Order: sequence, then structure tokens, then C-alpha cells
Amino acid sequence: MSTLIVDFSAVFWRQWHASGNEAVNFAKDRAVGQIRAWASARDVSGGGTVIALDAGNNWRRKLWPEYKATRPEKDALALEQLRLCEQELRDEGFVLVRLDGYEADDVIASLVASIEGFITILTADKDLLQLLSPLCGMYHLARDKHVYEADVVAELGIAPNQVAEWLALTGDASDNVPGVVGIGPKGASKLLAKHGTLAGIFDALGTTEGAFTPALDKNLRDAASREACPILMSLELVKLTAKRAMACVTPELLAAIKAPRKPQPTTATEENMTIQEFEPEIEAPRASEPAQTRPHQPEAPTLDRAPEAPATAALATLPRDWTRQLEPADSRSAYGLAKVVVASRMFPAYGAPEAALLVLMAGREFGLGAMASLRSFHIIEGKPTMSAQAMMARCLEHASCAEFRVVRSECTNELATVSVKRVGWTAPEIYTWSADDAKRAGLAGRGNWSKYPREMLINRCIAEAARFTWPEVMAGVYAPEEFGGAS
Repeated sequence: MSTLIVDFSAVFWRQWHASGNEAVNFAKDRAVGQIRAWASARDVSGGGTVIALDAGNNWRRKLWPEYKATRPEKDALALEQLRLCEQELRDEGFVLVRLDGYEADDVIASLVASIEGFITILTADKDLLQLLSPLCGMYHLARDKHVYEADVVAELGIAPNQVAEWLALTGDASDNVPGVVGIGPKGASKLLAKHGTLAGIFDALGTTEGAFTPALDKNLRDAASREACPILMSLELVKLTAKRAMACVTPELLAAIKAPRKPQPTTATEENMTIQEFEPEIEAPRASEPAQTRPHQPEAPTLDRAPEAPATAALATLPRDWTRQLEPADSRSAYGLAKVVVASRMFPAYGAPEAALLVLMAGREFGLGAMASLRSFHIIEGKPTMSAQAMMARCLEHASCAEFRVVRSECTNELATVSVKRVGWTAPEIYTWSADDAKRAGLAGRGNWSKYPREMLINRCIAEAARFTWPEVMAGVYAPEEFGGAS
């Protein structure tokens, strides 16, 4: 009987960074699929699966404020996909556990000490090597292979219970934990093989004359006495102990891990809480525009029309702004529509209802209907961008627009020309964008810039002309062609 412990962050972020220009929900689907596949064997054997998650209020950050400070800020779109991935796993009945103030590594250490039988940790985190034992192995995602206690000894020359000291000596750049200057992986292994522990090394430093070279002696002393994160603090940051997160390991949790999985759908209360959490304020009706109350809608709404009238006559009787009757009337119905958009998979770029909702809101600012908004905006490299044609259309509708046209006779694979003119100008302004401009911007040869250079130059030129000529309409709006991943 074997129990699987999943390091959720390691699985999800590995899939996210590998997703490239795939649909935004690609990483979520792959992460869920990978965990599901690994868990299936445990379901049969009765060992069970538990997924460990990171939590806020990290105690390590309180001890050393610079902990993980060098890591780039997480993409908001990625964080939303991470949240959705968690929720999908919960809905499938997986046991997920986190403890406020602690990282997943701490939770895993407590789980390893509490679960009976053999344990496999699914991760790519070298910190977790210190937990390996005759009853605990690891499947290393980056190496795509199993790693056991003997592998640590063979590769590093130390036992798993020495890994924390090894990390304290070498430092951990990814977590911004300082080590000892001049000590690399091999040097740390040699010191630990000879002296056993960090304490043993420093005992030799104080009592055995000539045990270390003058340079190593100085570096060890400097590491022990430095003001910013001395070496004993580095050890505290990287060391995993069973007791640290034991508060989350309850008898109920251990029983749930081995119990058959049961889907746990989100309750109505949780659904409302989610909506409230992400629901933005929608602008209230102006004083001159009385608020409209939405009539009760039947379960299967129908469009009333005269049974024998021709189609053109039926359309003629519709109010001029009839399409607005199909639009969301408030933020709650807009969020409901956003959920339908994501569930339909017709717009795969929107992997989360919140992303679709923000696009609907952006389109609303430009007077676009819901479907027009979804067609006009694209998610490129995690950023919402507006198609050049939609930008041009919005400018043409502006009262100050006298001219906005592409001079197609002058557009080639090397140059695009656009002519714009505001009311009151004596002559139009000419904008051009060339292949050399694309090279300087780092766009040439990327994505569709290599396939359709003429069209990309035209669209890029339209975007620039729109922003400079009508900043009151287009300031801060980007077009897909400004990114290499545009499609």
C-alpha cells in the first residue's frame, strides 16, 4: 500500500511555464490530468492521495524578509488558473491540505511523519530530498524518474538527513537563502562527509587548528557572524521538521486520505461568495436614465413574432436597440454570462470566468456588445489586447474623426501607411510602420510577424495612429500585433 503526496505548486507551475502560447487553461487541465493519473493507482491499492498547498503569512518571510524576494511577481492570470485548478481537484473529491503560515514543504514533512506505509512525493523540489527514507521516495518531475534514499547518497555523497545542512552551506538561489562564500555542492558534501553536521563543522573550526584553509576558515566565520541571515538562520529556513505543521494532520485528515474519493461540488453559499469576491461595481444609471428592472424570465425564453409575417417585417418591428435586450443588465448576470463563455470553450483564451468578465467590462467601456467584446479582445502573453480593426472602428465612430484609412496602395511586406484626420485639421496626418521598426521592437520573425508581415505591419500602424490621434479613446489600449504571440 502506497500513499501519494502531491506538491501542488511544483506540478502546477511546471505545467504553466511549459504552456507557452497554448490556451490559458492548458496548464490547469494538464496539472489536473497528471494528478488524476498518478492518483488512480493509489485508489486501487487503498493508499490514497493527498495534495499539499502553500499558504499565506509565510513564517520564513517573517524570519528573513528577503526570503524568495528575488522571484518575479506571479502572473495574475496564472494565479487565477491555479485557483481554478485547486477547485477542480476539490470538486473531484481529492484531499487538499494547507496550514496558514506554512509552505507545502512543511505540510509534506508532517504528513510523511504521520502516514503509515510507503510514501511517494510528487515534486521537483530539492528541499524535499531531506525527507527520503526506506519508507519514503520521490518522483522527480524535472528528471522524470523516481529518486530514493540510495540515490541521494550516490549523487550527493550525503544522507537525506544531511540535505538541510548541505543547502545551508551551498545556499539556495531560488529561495534567496545565502550560503557560505566559496562552498559549492561538492565542497559542502566533503565537509559533511567528514564532520557530519553543520555543528560538527563549526566545532572543528574552533578546536582543530589547521582543519581548513585560511580562506575557508574566514568564509565560515563570516557566514556565522554576518548580520544579514547568518548561517544558522539559513539552516532554519531550509530545514523541514515533522512538528512544524503537525496542526493540520488530524485523525480526520488521515482517514479522508485513505477513503474513496467523492466529488464535492461547490455549494450555493460558496458560489455566492466567489461571485462577491470577484464581482466589480458596475456603473449606476445616470440621473437622466431611469434604472430598469429586469422582468422575470421563463426557463425557455422565446422570441415573439407574427407567425405569418415575412422575416423582414418581423425585424422592422423590433426596437432600434433590440440587441441590448440580450446583454447582461447587471454585474451578477455579466458574471453568469462569463461562466457560460468559459464552459462553452468557444473562446479558449478565457480560462476563467473572471478573465471573460473583465473583457466584457472593457468592451462595455467602448459601447461593444458582449459577443463583439469577446471577438474584439484577445489574450496575448497574458495581456488583454484589442484587435486593430476594432480600434479603427471605435475611432471612426468618434465625433472628431474626419478620416481614418489604410493607404493600401502603399502597403507592402516592408512598409504600411495609414492616413488619419481630425475635424478641424487642414490636412491628414500620415503614419507609417516598417519592417525595420518591427526589428527594433523585437517583433520581426515572431509568431505571425514571420507569416503575414504585411497584415501585421498594417495592424501595428493602425494601433499607433489610433492611440496618438485619439488618445481620449485609445490611451493604454494595446493591439495583438504588438506581441510576438499574436495570432
